[in-house]
Amino acid sequence: MTEDDLNNFSEYTKKIISFTKDQQLRGTLEEVIGNYSTTDEAHKNLSNAILESLQWIAQRTHSTEDVQTAAKIFILDSVKNIFLKYTDDIADQIITSVQYCVEDSLDKNNVERYVAWMNNGQVRKLLDFAASLNGNGNVKLKRNILSILFVNWNKIDDFNEYAAKIANKKISLEKKVEFYSILRDIINSDKKQYAEILVKSGLSGVSETVQNDLSGLKTPKYISSIRDAIRFVEDKEKDTNVNFLFQKNKEFGSIRKWFVNNPATTAVIEELKKIGIDTDFFVASGVTIAQKRSEGHYSDNWTESLTSIVLKLIGSKKNGTLPRISIPNIAPSSLYKKIADDYQKSLTGDKDSAKRVLKEIKLAMLKNFSNRKIPQSAIELLSDIEMLVKVLDYGGTLSFRGAKVVAKVWKRKIPNDLYDSENIWCCLFFPDNEYGEIQLIMMDPKTSLIQFFTEGLQEPVACAFAYAGISEGKPTIFVDTVELGALAYAALGQDKMKEFVYKSILKFTRKSGAKRVIFFANPEYGRSVEFCSYLHDFGLNKREVSFESVDSEDSVLKEFSKSNRHHYTDAFQLNPMKGTIEAFVFDV
Repeated sequence: MTEDDLNNFSEYTKKIISFTKDQQLRGTLEEVIGNYSTTDEAHKNLSNAILESLQWIAQRTHSTEDVQTAAKIFILDSVKNIFLKYTDDIADQIITSVQYCVEDSLDKNNVERYVAWMNNGQVRKLLDFAASLNGNGNVKLKRNILSILFVNWNKIDDFNEYAAKIANKKISLEKKVEFYSILRDIINSDKKQYAEILVKSGLSGVSETVQNDLSGLKTPKYISSIRDAIRFVEDKEKDTNVNFLFQKNKEFGSIRKWFVNNPATTAVIEELKKIGIDTDFFVASGVTIAQKRSEGHYSDNWTESLTSIVLKLIGSKKNGTLPRISIPNIAPSSLYKKIADDYQKSLTGDKDSAKRVLKEIKLAMLKNFSNRKIPQSAIELLSDIEMLVKVLDYGGTLSFRGAKVVAKVWKRKIPNDLYDSENIWCCLFFPDNEYGEIQLIMMDPKTSLIQFFTEGLQEPVACAFAYAGISEGKPTIFVDTVELGALAYAALGQDKMKEFVYKSILKFTRKSGAKRVIFFANPEYGRSVEFCSYLHDFGLNKREVSFESVDSEDSVLKEFSKSNRHHYTDAFQLNPMKGTIEAFVFDV
């Protein structure tokens, strides 16, 4: 094991043993990390993800047997192989979905069956296709494919039954993927009547039915909103706080309007104003804080994309443009002669001709660059060729557009903003709903979220939890955790996205009227830990600092919540938000 492996192993082991009170688990955990310590650079965080899952199981169950059972499942060859089969956001989502299966079932046979489902037939083809989608504009298609993985492990047969019917429909690949994505939530919610409607009447039929079941609550037509509404039908019946929010939203039209018409919530809003917080901005405003766009160009039409590839190599006399990429030993005119007939047929929509053009170009490049250093521009062109071939084979759109990332103040939309667990990997949202926290945040005006959206997706890919209060006499925004999901880095990449998140939080702090932002320095899990490492590398130093939130006794929650009466935070757990914590401190 490397030194980093040993350090991580030691930290996770301490926590797991503290929850189970069993030193004998050390050997089991050592076997797990030893099994994954030789994985390549692309999977370097795999052992951390697995140990994190074992820590969660230990914390939840306090059972040595459960931890041992899960550990043995994680080192199965079938599980390890599916983890190593893909990279980047595909691998991240697969790891997370398998973790859910392991944690929920704690059964070897169930997990192996779930992994086999991902490895076979339609799901495997879709995952392979998603792995080829390296254009930013395809993030929506990729997101919908990855969402399919969260079919409950014990509902696979039901999903397959209706997925087979959808596969036989004469609709585009994108539309089929949208249907599969909606079907996932229909099956998970045991709403087979919706599945029948989906197959017969499509998304519009499901949307209309769900709206009727929600007493006319307006549900937008896009995919993620319909998905959320399907889950909301069930959750508002099971959870009193969800039903409370539903009723208030129905009565006033929005949570923000309820806030300004209720004595308890308006009292907290007045407290926020007294310490200098701009409540018109901070409380459910939906205001855009910042935005940034990555570089690129765009085409939804495969013939336009093919033309773009060809023109990079041969130029255009008509437009007076020269070739941008040269292939050694092949003149542009010579290359064009080889592909001219097929290229002209391609422009009329002949996909077979287009594939022959791409094959000829690819072979010419590989042959003539074989003994030379291939420039980055040629590498990128080969990647574009591979991607276009996939689109011609499977359908779909092709995009090389630079995607825009936007940071916004939370608007508290019902039901959409309750259901971000799988999007941003935070278990405080549904469907996990740990501690019932998202309902508490939704009904409490002293809390806010900073949401981060990637162009092409209606749901956020990341968020930061923000609480207003006082630190050492200064009006302060306390950021408990920053959560980043599988597609958080799709547009800008890791470093630039983390920088964008950090700078957006600073802007949020300034615009809210606060004079300080503090980031809790010791979060428990996942990319919150990763983001804190970024802050440290960025040059911020952590220190002990005091913080007390506005309305630290949670008067609104005590009046309205039917479950917990205090927020859960990594920093303060289930206690009132007041005290001294270790944090990164930044005065703005």
